[in-house]
Amino acid sequence: MEFKIPKKHRVKQKDAVDRRQFIILPIRAASDKRLTASQWRILAALCSFIHKNGVTWVSLTTIGRMVNVSEQRASVVMRKLKQYGYFEVIGKRRPGIRGDIRRVIFDANLSAEDAISISGESVPNLDDPMIWVPDDSDENTTAPQN
Repeated sequence: MEFKIPKKHRVKQKDAVDRRQFIILPIRAASDKRLTASQWRILAALCSFIHKNGVTWVSLTTIGRMVNVSEQRASVVMRKLKQYGYFEVIGKRRPGIRGDIRRVIFDANLSAEDAISISGESVPNLDDPMIWVPDDSDENTTAPQN
């Protein structure tokens, strides 16, 4: 009896399709004279990854690549945007899995829990080491890429 090793199958990897077609920004950004062009672009990039509840876990690497700046520059700008009150960090990053969990602040009077409950999406389990994925019932929601 002869044993033959089967030929190696080639796995065709498809490129991820970017289905983001629009973004929703806090309206106060339109008239905020403190924002520079790079801060505006990075805020727009951040907001392009949020879900209905305003939450995202996009990494600084992805944001930097999207607006053609280094991860370090993206980090500096993000710190400034956080200082201006455009987002808050509600969960820490998991290296290699996801970036910080951030909530974009549209209304400063709403807590993170209130904003998430109003959206109708579930609250992410911040202690879960895996990526929190929105409800599958919303077919138009795509998971952000790290």
